[in-house]
Amino acid sequence: MNPFVYHANPARVVFGAGAFARLHIEINRLGCRRALVLSTQNQIDLAHDAARLLGDTAAGVFDQAQMHVPAGIAAQASKAAMETGADCLVATGGGSTIGLAKPSHSPEAETHTIVLPHALAYNRKSTPRAMHILGRALDAEDGPRALFELARDNGAPTALRDIGLRESDIPVAADIALTNPYWNPAPLEREALLGLLQRAYQGEPPI
Repeated sequence: MNPFVYHANPARVVFGAGAFARLHIEINRLGCRRALVLSTQNQIDLAHDAARLLGDTAAGVFDQAQMHVPAGIAAQASKAAMETGADCLVATGGGSTIGLAKPSHSPEAETHTIVLPHALAYNRKSTPRAMHILGRALDAEDGPRALFELARDNGAPTALRDIGLRESDIPVAADIALTNPYWNPAPLEREALLGLLQRAYQGEPPI
């Protein structure tokens, strides 16, 4: 068995009388500025309470959450998040809303498709064996660039701006990554992350 290191970020739980009133503090702690509040139609009053607590930070309320997260509902919520300029989600109620919050904020598959070649390039020097395997699989000397070109040539999105990210969101995204980091082969550095995200935003090849 090959050795590996797994790093799991701990959850943050804020519990107690009056904890709901701290919602805006938790949003600010994440570095977010515009929160779309999600709920089912049965929990709409709770959602509006959350929006009132958030004040100007509230981007709006989306009250169409349903069990098992129908694809159409997820698409509507994603559209609402982009149209309102939301950079985070607040799930009010129970499992249906939490489930919706997981896939709806950004087009997850498209985001991964765009960012993955750049993330691989970022870790190039720290993962030589993985780069060798990737290059061999794609029959290319530069595996991350070949992956980018594969997506581009097959009509997949290659620019974050094309799926709703604003250029002003780039430093926010970098700060969130640094504040709540996952384990990464290469050290996370703000300037390097900004460069990565800028290239991914513009649709430029990874370097």
